[in-house]
Amino acid sequence: MAHFFLRTGSAGRRAAFFAAAASGSAVLLGAGGMTFETLCKEEQQNKHKILIVGGGSGGLAAAAQLKIKGEKDIAVIEPSSVHYYQPLWTLVGGGIFPGTKSRRTEKEVMPKGVHWIQNKVTTFDPKNNTVTMADGKKVAYDYLIVAAGFQLNWDQIKGLPETIGKNGVVSVYDYEYAQD
Repeated sequence: MAHFFLRTGSAGRRAAFFAAAASGSAVLLGAGGMTFETLCKEEQQNKHKILIVGGGSGGLAAAAQLKIKGEKDIAVIEPSSVHYYQPLWTLVGGGIFPGTKSRRTEKEVMPKGVHWIQNKVTTFDPKNNTVTMADGKKVAYDYLIVAAGFQLNWDQIKGLPETIGKNGVVSVYDYEYAQD
């Protein structure tokens, strides 16, 4: 007779299914034509030990350090296909480097072995250790790192949207405006 235990609070249908499958028990599912293999593959893609929201310098540095320390299951959720090394923009703004030196593809800078999910997080659910993405899919995690950066709201400063990028008004917080 197979025995298995589920963590308190995680005894959902999915957890019960995988625990039963791991124990060799028979499982009958009403999964709309989905096979066991499909469900396992989907589960592996939607659950990670470490999930990092944000693929900028902070998120990628965290991912790289965790890989160096031997972590194997790390995913980064980042919607942009382009990575900008924003700390360089002060030197771009000062005319020392061209802005192109700060630009790479996200794929190029993603640490080897880290799973990149090109999407945007819209909702955090820490009670259930999940995030929901813009496409409605959920990703579960054991550990979450939020390094989503900031959102620029130029319109919150009267007159700035009409002036930025003109008359010598620049900003080191935006690739376009860091260059004069």
